[in-house]
Amino acid sequence: MDSRLRHFYEHIGAVQAEVWSEVYFAGKFVLWLLVEFISRRMDQLNFPISSLEVARGMTSEVVKLCKPGSGNLAYTGWLRRFRATGK
Repeated sequence: MDSRLRHFYEHIGAVQAEVWSEVYFAGKFVLWLLVEFISRRMDQLNFPISSLEVARGMTSEVVKLCKPGSGNLAYTGWLRRFRATGK
């Protein structure tokens, strides 16, 4: 893995960025279907449908999942949620 990419993910908590999103009409319906019926139920690929969803910002946290019993690190995930809805 490129060391710059690794550094970015390991220090993401120190980064502050503005987020703005806009989906044009042609894709908005398809994106709404994806998010409403699949993404939010899985808590994955949770794209903002409206720019207002990200207006209050997002939280970002690195989650470490350990193997039961041994406690060894198995996976690491990056969890982002909209502040306005918590989703």
